[in-house]
Amino acid sequence: MLVDTHCHIHEPNYGLAIDDVLKQARKSGVKKMICVGTSGDSSLAAVEFSKRRKGVFATIGVHPHDAKDGVDTVQHILSSGVPKKVVGIGEIGLDYFYTYSPRDDQIKAFEVQLALAAKHGLPVSFHVRDAFDDFWSILDNFKGI
Repeated sequence: MLVDTHCHIHEPNYGLAIDDVLKQARKSGVKKMICVGTSGDSSLAAVEFSKRRKGVFATIGVHPHDAKDGVDTVQHILSSGVPKKVVGIGEIGLDYFYTYSPRDDQIKAFEVQLALAAKHGLPVSFHVRDAFDDFWSILDNFKGI
């Protein structure tokens, strides 16, 4: 069985016919897919998309590029516990190559989301670019992730 652990087919600008994509994936042996949230809106869309489709799951998170917008939506999604079909936190991390969000905002969002992952016992999907020194020193503060 194949599992696509990182896709963005839930995004409104995906551009392909979703039913055709899902049908072709299943025909090719992909039995499960995980739609990865990258912002508050993207995370909400991933959760709703996964609820309506068999074999599709979601991660919720704010990508470092969008860290300046905060992680309130991710916190809200988890405020009553982990929704059905949410299987992780992500895509989160640090990206110092692009500066779409200031480093301080990225670090704060990363730490908050790691704390949420630890609290809810969820695995994490990481994005790290040109930031490994800070990444490892922050991750060391979250044992068990």
